[in-house]
Amino acid sequence: MNAKRIVLVSMALVLTGACAWGATGTSGFTPVAENEATQIVGGDGVGYVCDIENPITPPELVQCYNNGNDTGCLYGAWYWIMPRLECVWAGSGECYNVPLVQIEYGACTWKAETKECKYDGEVYFLYVDACA
Repeated sequence: MNAKRIVLVSMALVLTGACAWGATGTSGFTPVAENEATQIVGGDGVGYVCDIENPITPPELVQCYNNGNDTGCLYGAWYWIMPRLECVWAGSGECYNVPLVQIEYGACTWKAETKECKYDGEVYFLYVDACA
C-alpha cells in the first residue's frame, strides 16, 4: 500500500470514528465538521487511470477456417487479440503501463486426411505496454 492510500485510509478511519462515536471524549477522535469533510477527496488532483473508452486494441479471435472447398485453410494463421487499455491523465488515481500480451498467434495447417484446417506448430506472443 503506498503512502497516498495510507493517508486516505487513515482519514477515512478518522471520519468514521468521529461519526460513529460522536463525542471526542468517548472516541478519542476530534469530529470533522461537515463543511470540512466535503472538501476531502480521494486523490491529490494528479493521476492516471485506465482508458476504458478508447482501448489500444479491442478483443478479436480469428480461428483456423477451411477455405470452403476442402483444399486448404482460409487464413494461414489464427490469432487472438487481447483487449488492452492505456493509462491516461485523470484528475486523480493510479495507473501503470506494464508489458502485457497483446496478440497470441500461430499457424493453421491443412490436414488432407481429415479435410480440416487445424492449429499447428509454435505459438507466438506480441506484447504491448498497457494497463494491468
